[in-house]
Amino acid sequence: MSSNSEDNSQIQVYTEVLNENIGNTLFIEYFENNNFYMEPFKIFEQASNGRIQINRIYDSTTITKDLSNISTITKWDDEKTRERVDTVLNIDNFLADPAYQMILSGSDDYIAFHEKKFLSSNGCNVPMESIYLSIKLGYNNYNDVLTADIDDLKTKWKALINAHKNKAVDILTVEKTQCQNDGNTDDVEEIEVILTLLNDLTSEIDEEMAELTDRDSVLKYWPPLLLPAPSYLV
Repeated sequence: MSSNSEDNSQIQVYTEVLNENIGNTLFIEYFENNNFYMEPFKIFEQASNGRIQINRIYDSTTITKDLSNISTITKWDDEKTRERVDTVLNIDNFLADPAYQMILSGSDDYIAFHEKKFLSSNGCNVPMESIYLSIKLGYNNYNDVLTADIDDLKTKWKALINAHKNKAVDILTVEKTQCQNDGNTDDVEEIEVILTLLNDLTSEIDEEMAELTDRDSVLKYWPPLLLPAPSYLV
């Protein structure tokens, strides 16, 4: 009974806040599909009967929100609001960075990233790097990464490293072919040495990761031969 009373009281508070901010942009954290999300919305009409229609600034769509699914409402000053809205409007440029192009356009990971790019925790947006990493590792969100079974995390971390290793091999193989065509024998020999080291890297990774016993050490591990590590791990 007290829980229902508290819920109704919270809905009343949210109703008052929303109705006092007609015409303003508010940052609303809400629960949906087993995750929390936070993004800016333009308030253009009053809330009633525990629901409200609001304008989603990211794509200018009008959606209806159930106030019982709202966890926080934040109003920033004008300057901070403009900065955060600008970030939201340009969020899709994130994947244009070469470090993040291991998610192919149209793939399941690509779709998942766009569904989860506004993930939040305790009223704050989760860093995009953390969202990207959780998707590459196959977890629902970054909290799942931090609480993952250590053996499962190791397996997925090795797969991530191997994906980067294979990408490096592909790039070097193309460079080797180009050098062969150009007659640059010294460069060809140098590339062949690196390719050999990369091919031998799997056993080295297995040996080094076998000694890691906690999540933090796994998440900080990156083989020296593949340094610098991708920017989303920094």
